[in-house]
This record gives sequence, C-alpha cells and structure tokens, in this order.
Amino acid sequence: MTKDVYIGIDQTGAVNRLGKPKALPLCLMEGNRVEFFYLETFSKESIFKTLKLSPTQKIVACVDCVLGVPQELGLTWRKALELIKPWEGFGRESARSFFLKLGGGQIFSRRVEIQSRANSVFKEHPFQKNIQTGTYRFWKEIASSAEDFAVPFLGEVVTADKIPLYEGYPTLSWKLIFGVKCRMPDRLPLLIEKSFPDLVVSQESLSLLKSDPNFADAFVLALSLKQFRRVSPQEEVFRIEGWILGQDIEVP
Repeated sequence: MTKDVYIGIDQTGAVNRLGKPKALPLCLMEGNRVEFFYLETFSKESIFKTLKLSPTQKIVACVDCVLGVPQELGLTWRKALELIKPWEGFGRESARSFFLKLGGGQIFSRRVEIQSRANSVFKEHPFQKNIQTGTYRFWKEIASSAEDFAVPFLGEVVTADKIPLYEGYPTLSWKLIFGVKCRMPDRLPLLIEKSFPDLVVSQESLSLLKSDPNFADAFVLALSLKQFRRVSPQEEVFRIEGWILGQDIEVP
C-alpha cells in the first residue's frame, strides 16, 4: 500500500521585479525522508513535476494560508475562488484591493482565528501584509485548477484525483510540536534530534533549516500533518469557515 507523502508549504506573496510571485519554500516528508524544494507555482502539476513523484503517489499538503471565509460574508470559499480568478496582478496592492472588495470594507474574523489569536486577511489596521498577500497568491493559483484540490475541514470529499489541503499556522505548530513560544530555526537540528530521531535529514538540509525561517516553517507544517491530521473540528461553524490544523490540541 502506498504511504502518504506529506508536504508543508510556507506562504509568500512577495513578487519579483516582473510582478510575478516568488517561489514557495516546500518541505517533503516521504516516510522518514525529509527534503526541501522551491515550488514555482502552486498547482498539482507543478507539485508532481518539482518533487519528481509518481502519479500514483498520494500527496497531503499543509499550507500557510487561509482556507475558508467568515460566514458573515454569505458565500463559500469556492465562490471566493471564482471571484478571484479575474483579479489582476499579485502582491500587496492586488491582495489588499481584493480582500477589501470581498469584505466590503468591514473587519471579519473566522471563529478559528479568534480562538487561535491569528490574524484575519480582512483586517486593515494594522495591514496584514504577509498572510494577506500569501493567501491571495494561494487562492489565485488554486482557482486556476480548483478541481485538483479538496479541503477536508470544509467537509469536501477527497477523491483519488484530488490533493487534500489543510490550513496550517506555523506559530501554533512550533508550540504544539516542540513546546516553544516562538520560532527557533537555529535550534531545529537539536529539536529534531531530541523529538524525532528517526527522521532522515541531510546536513545540507539541517543547515538550510537553521538559516532560513521560511523552510523551517515549511518543515513544521509538514510535521503537523503527521501529528495532527486526524484531529477534526466538532462544531458546524468550522466546517463552514475552515479550521487550523492542530487548533484543538493543548499547547504545552
């Protein structure tokens, strides 16, 4: 039986000088093997091509972006994907104008964001540049091939041809997995050795984790899938608005 391949992807809404989104830091966990890649575009085709996986491999992905919308908006996340398709450009201004339009200028937060004290993409003051531009980028690229993905926490059915998507929150994952109050990329090699000695991580990859907080976050997102994927929200509101992986776990 083919085992699941877990991937954690840190978000970036940053653009290059041509206005194109920068590559996404990705962590692959296949069994005990850990590797790191840059993903140019978030799509099923790009994922399989970049990771050089067999089409029969079962991928499960955790992404650092919002997957869902506040129920006050009166629309589904899938409808929001349809609305984002014609939106032009990437980066801060495109993201800001889209979420301002979607939220009608009001500040909404999903229930899971309130519980986890996470930022809302609809919040204007202070401006949520990272999570807003990153979420906008993911949504726009997902919208181009939305039939290739399913979000289990929204009650969507995961068939053999779809990649299940889980929403992750790196700050929460660091706390849950390693019991630390903030990100500590420079300590990751020691934390891995202590808590996950069976993981096979090359010296080159360990150096990358220490030096690049984006790859460190991608790593903890992939690890969150292995640790918390079976934990699902119980209240109906979370199947409407979405859920953050591991939110019901007690933080050390």
